[in-house]
Amino acid sequence: MGWNVAGLSTTVQRIDESYRVSSNEEERKKNPNMHTSSRNTNGSSLLEYIRRHEADIVCLQEHKIPLSQLASRSEPLQCSSSMEGHFESMWSCCTDPSQKGLNGVVTYARKGLIRSADPSPLSSFFFDDDITTCSTTTSITTNSSNSRINLMNQQGRCLMTDHGRFVLFNVYVPNGGSGGETALQLKLCFLKALRRAMQRQRNVLGRKVILTGDLNLVHDPNDIVWSDRLVHIPTILQQVRNNNNNNNNNNNNSLDWWKVELEQHWDAIAAVLETKKAVARTTSNVATGATFDKFRVSVQIPVGSNHSNVGSNNERSSNHTTTTTTNTNRVVWLGKFEDSAQGALHKYDFSAQTINTAHDDDDDSAKNNKEEKQAVRVIRKANMVSVQVLSELMSKIANVEWNLQTRQLIADSMDAGMNEDSPTIQWLTSVIQEDGMVDTFRHFYPNAKSRFTCWQQYTNQRFQNNGARIDFFLVDQDLMEYVEKGGPLRCCAPSTDMDNMDPLSEEAALRAATANGAFQGASFQGGGIAPATQKALDTQFMGTPHTGIIYTPPSFSDHVAVSLLLKNDVMHTPLVLDESDARTRKAQPHKAQRSVAAFFGTKTKSNDTTTLSLNVSLEKKKKKHYMTESERRQNAAKSFFTPRSSPHGNSNAN
Repeated sequence: MGWNVAGLSTTVQRIDESYRVSSNEEERKKNPNMHTSSRNTNGSSLLEYIRRHEADIVCLQEHKIPLSQLASRSEPLQCSSSMEGHFESMWSCCTDPSQKGLNGVVTYARKGLIRSADPSPLSSFFFDDDITTCSTTTSITTNSSNSRINLMNQQGRCLMTDHGRFVLFNVYVPNGGSGGETALQLKLCFLKALRRAMQRQRNVLGRKVILTGDLNLVHDPNDIVWSDRLVHIPTILQQVRNNNNNNNNNNNNSLDWWKVELEQHWDAIAAVLETKKAVARTTSNVATGATFDKFRVSVQIPVGSNHSNVGSNNERSSNHTTTTTTNTNRVVWLGKFEDSAQGALHKYDFSAQTINTAHDDDDDSAKNNKEEKQAVRVIRKANMVSVQVLSELMSKIANVEWNLQTRQLIADSMDAGMNEDSPTIQWLTSVIQEDGMVDTFRHFYPNAKSRFTCWQQYTNQRFQNNGARIDFFLVDQDLMEYVEKGGPLRCCAPSTDMDNMDPLSEEAALRAATANGAFQGASFQGGGIAPATQKALDTQFMGTPHTGIIYTPPSFSDHVAVSLLLKNDVMHTPLVLDESDARTRKAQPHKAQRSVAAFFGTKTKSNDTTTLSLNVSLEKKKKKHYMTESERRQNAAKSFFTPRSSPHGNSNAN
């Protein structure tokens, strides 16, 4: 199970509120509304939650828990130490001062299913060219002795765990989309290092690889809302002009009428877009009274042009009315209000996008060349426009209305799709085609539509199912013999409601995302996401284990979980955790200090006097009811006196 929790502290609190397990049932019966902090939960609600999902390995991204909290065992609801006895937890935390309270990945693995971990598996795969490209003044100084330390290791974005037959990479890839060229370069550096690390495990060490996490990229046209698919305008214009030439030569070729309309109006649209600017509007928070600026794009249409009569529809649909700013121009508003002027203008900037890249040659002479050769790489062609924006421009500037059917026709045609020049899309294509990894969701559901894993929460996009699939399970082809499809694709609705519905359809995906309409969004007056009933929350457990998507509630995270089902024989024998391994110890900072409970133990005689820790596993707490007192003390003593440098012995995998 893989899941970006967008802050484990909040998520585990939500889980505890909905699925708490008290150690004192009588107390719960007397006071069922008792506040969480007053109850003796000890994080066991998280364990119960994982059990209900029937998960053996859980990979979480963006946990945001500081290393210091784990080292002092003060993390929220003891979400590391409370799992001991059932699960081992391996952590990679953010230690970059400029990213304090962000990022971080953690993997929980049932005892007997893990033997080691590495919280910094990318260290060896960043070369001088990467550091020069990726470094920032806040995190890496080129003249310091730490200049070769990778920024991503400091940010806690990657964790590798060893599960015997395979190694598992749990990653949270940088977004790269909102920080300009530098942010994209950081993202590409991370992806390149990740691929090298996986190739080393596969090609040098002979290991099979599984990759999971929030990759912050989409790869298939069905992984985004159809209205966000891109149309390359110059290609359409050329098609129309070629068709016109053929018609002049008495060749009657049919052409979609929307293309003809686009060709007729595009030059005028482009001219109007030259006048675009971001205009600020001051607004306020109704709850706090705080004021802030929002930005929206305006353009000017010459009065008297063929398009000057546009505006009546605009006035009805906009918070701003269309007004004449001069005797010759009319103002038209585009898009919606955004948090920044750059964000508002970005959607209507159709210029080609490029990035400066260092010489990317892997031979030794290139690596030793201290003169960094710069190259300009096109990452998006000019005039790549989404179906949604294109339809808006035709309506507001050209006064041509395309109905829903036409827009969907365009989006589903061969003329709309992904940005093939995107370096992140090309990266995943190479991982699949060259390295032989399989996108397990698309393997089993190649035609599933609108099955997304992330939505914008603050605009309630999940409840319209306008999202993207950016969370993945990628598996080496050699491991696919152990991967099972399992139960059907989940729809979070009673089977009777799905009798006449295709589970691969957009309607089925909408029902899954909203728990058949039971989940409701946040009010724009404030107050957060609307509370869900317990019945709605429990829809996340509907269905049998499968390879697919688990629709966790919107109040838990803006992402839902993805799942991978492996056959039982993928594990030969129970594995023993190598606690003598330095990297594994680094991944378990919570074991560096004994828990608070350890200081309130009972005493027993062994070499005169010894304090016996009561920090035993949950399993042993259960077993003590079936043992004699001497047997219990003997078992506990064995656990306590086992040296940390040697394994604790085999554990049975469940």
